[in-house]
Amino acid sequence: MPRISFLNFFNPTNTILFKKSLPLQPEKVQLMSALSTYDIAYKSLENGDHKLQFTVNQEFFDSIEGDLILGGNLIANLDIHKTEQMLQLHFDINGTIRAVCDVCLDEFDYPIEDAEGDLVVKFGDHYEELSEELYMIDEADEVINVAQWIYEFIAVTLPIRMEHPE
Repeated sequence: MPRISFLNFFNPTNTILFKKSLPLQPEKVQLMSALSTYDIAYKSLENGDHKLQFTVNQEFFDSIEGDLILGGNLIANLDIHKTEQMLQLHFDINGTIRAVCDVCLDEFDYPIEDAEGDLVVKFGDHYEELSEELYMIDEADEVINVAQWIYEFIAVTLPIRMEHPE
C-alpha cells in the first residue's frame, strides 16, 4: 500500500498539504494523485528566487472538497524565495470560476482577477500553524503541496453573496 502523510493546518477537508509516510486508504491515494500536480519538491530547489505556474481546472476543483466553487479555469503563478531556513511564497491567481447565483440558483462564470496571497513556510522539526501566514513544516519532508492554499486564496476573493454580474 502506498505511504503518505498529510497535515491539515486550516484544512477540515483532509486535502493533502505535506507528505511524509503513513498508510493511506485507497480514496486518499486517488486524491493525492489528482493533486500531485501541485507538489513542489522544494528540497531540490537552490536558494534564491523561483517561478512556477499551475493550471487550475475542473480536475482540481473535483479533487478539493468544497461547495463554494463548482469548477473553473485559472492560472496560478507562484513566486518562491527559498533560503536555508524558509520558503516565502507569493501566489497570484487569475481566471474564471463556475459558481451558483445565491438569488436564482443558476450557475454562472465569475471572474477572478489578481487573487493574491503571501505565506512563509519555515523549516523545523514538527508541523505547526504559527499564524494565518506563517507555517512550520518538518524539514525531513521533501515535498510540499500547495493545492489547498491555491483554493483558499481563490475562495477568499469571492463575495459573501454570489450574484450574476448583470
